[in-house]
Amino acid sequence: MKRRPFLQLGAGGFASVLAVSAWLDALASNAAPSATSGKVLVWLELRGGNDGLNTVIPFRDPIYQQARPTLALNEGPALTRELILHPALAPLQPHWKARRMAFALGVGWPKPNRSHFKAMDQWATASPSGAGMGWLANALDQRGSSGPLVALGPSGSTALEGGRGLALQIAPAMLSGDYYPLTPYSLAADTWIAWQFDRPDTGDGCVQAFRRPDAASPTLTVRLRGLDEFRSYRVDDFDRPVDRPGSIAKPSEEPRTGRQLMTEGITIELERRGSAVLRYVAILPEEQGSAMRDEAPAARGGSVR
Repeated sequence: MKRRPFLQLGAGGFASVLAVSAWLDALASNAAPSATSGKVLVWLELRGGNDGLNTVIPFRDPIYQQARPTLALNEGPALTRELILHPALAPLQPHWKARRMAFALGVGWPKPNRSHFKAMDQWATASPSGAGMGWLANALDQRGSSGPLVALGPSGSTALEGGRGLALQIAPAMLSGDYYPLTPYSLAADTWIAWQFDRPDTGDGCVQAFRRPDAASPTLTVRLRGLDEFRSYRVDDFDRPVDRPGSIAKPSEEPRTGRQLMTEGITIELERRGSAVLRYVAILPEEQGSAMRDEAPAARGGSVR
């Protein structure tokens, strides 16, 4: 999730997430009890470039001063005698003094291969190989908790994936859209569960699917609901970009009509247990071209399966 949408969510948005539907409430209430009750971990993951040396600043270090003759900062809220915060982060200092927050500096691993995508996998799994379950999912399993883990934003978080606990990826459509269950409600460990959030006013939405720990099949086909059968939609997998090494995602398919998505459905593939998020967007008429004009008469003359 980008910084601005995160701030725009506000308290109301978070309340919507926590009460997104009675069906999801039932999933949580029927899950096994957590090892620790009454506590919530909030993990704010801001992907992208951040100038760490000018966030927590080693202002007395001569190497820092020499390397940054024009960028070095020498004033800011003090953390220690050697470290200060960037002035814009002054509101964090009271939390530091109250011992309610900490900073982890110099985090990394030996022999990085300088691949951005490999590094993202290593970061998400806390493993040099970049393979296996996400570190948050693993931590939850180690504590004997069943979750749920909840990620806000269209891209989700791979750190939540692969464990036995319930992992939910919450996209913007889930905060204000129509809700449709796409599979029967079940707590069985050998099933898939899936649901859809649709925003008919904007023509977009998302599908969340969860492959439970003992589900044998790596694929699930679901038929979407509530779409305009004559509009064309583009479906994208934001959890697994195509150019990410080891990805099982396929490139975005040719636009499909709402009728196709509601009758033929879409197939979700998860090689390992965890969750997947698909997003669909209605294509504007000028983008559709002749494909939509060719498809609409056939769709109108066909039968619903």
